[in-house]
Amino acid sequence: MGRGPRFKSLSKAKRAKALMLIIGAANFAVFLALFYWMLIPSIISLLRSLFAVPTEVTSPFVPVIPGITVSLRAFLYLLLAAAIGIALHEIFHALATYMEGLEVEAWGAGLLLIFPLAYVRVAEERLTQLSLKSKVRILSAGILANTLLFLIAIACMQPVLAQINTAVVVVDLSEDQSAPAVKAGLPTPCILKSINDTSIKTISDLREVLSRYKYENVTLILQIVRTEIEGEIVKPISGVEYVRVFKESGRDKLGIYVAELPTADTPPYVLHVGRFLYWLQIVNISLAMLNAAPLYITDGAKIISEILRKYNLEHLNKVVQSLTAAFTIALLLIGLMRFM
Repeated sequence: MGRGPRFKSLSKAKRAKALMLIIGAANFAVFLALFYWMLIPSIISLLRSLFAVPTEVTSPFVPVIPGITVSLRAFLYLLLAAAIGIALHEIFHALATYMEGLEVEAWGAGLLLIFPLAYVRVAEERLTQLSLKSKVRILSAGILANTLLFLIAIACMQPVLAQINTAVVVVDLSEDQSAPAVKAGLPTPCILKSINDTSIKTISDLREVLSRYKYENVTLILQIVRTEIEGEIVKPISGVEYVRVFKESGRDKLGIYVAELPTADTPPYVLHVGRFLYWLQIVNISLAMLNAAPLYITDGAKIISEILRKYNLEHLNKVVQSLTAAFTIALLLIGLMRFM
């Protein structure tokens, strides 16, 4: 915890202030729209199931519960991504505050149970005296920070993915005993190398090959390598084998469940970086969206409050925030029930 320095020169950066307001406000509006775009269809389904025709309600939201909704290993990457996202979120709030010529009274970082937290405290009496534009600039800055991190993670992901060697792995067979692969006794798990001398490097390759023979009675020669799966890594345990699979006309599926998994020759650090970047994307787009939503304590709630207060619509603000919070909590519980 500490007191923030004052950078008076930042308060004179009019272009930077204008740019931050435009980008920050536009970014906030996009994520607010995205939040309701995801929320409203689920609300409609929920209301229909309660008052009209019973229907299955799906939730776009899932709470983070280690060991239940997120594996313990994935949770470690999530925590690191959350710590970075939350810290940069608050740093951007502080920078926007300095741009307005205000002083950050205090800042801090820590843990609540096992979740990272950070905060920036501004003199409340000074903050209330600012114009609506200045308030929006400060409040939208954190959402902008998470958006930038999300975009950086996307940009970094492609070079990392290029270093991950994968194989198409048959992980299981269908329960349908008449399925071609089941009748042929295809061993699992196994790497699928080729079909009728056509190399299979991706699941798209597999679909393309099978589509060729959809309307033919054909015997497919599958080149496979038996494997074992350790975590997410696939390791060969035998040499190349060939399995004959007869497929009837009109059938474009063999009765196999496949996945593209990293092979043992992929450097371990590449996998760690890839997993981290994946969670950096998920965490930061989630932080941006939730902070844009009007949920009482969020940046979005404060922005909406300030806008509606200017037009004497405080009563509407309470209705919007109460309904949004109630439906969000309900959908979080529905999302959790999928894992129970």
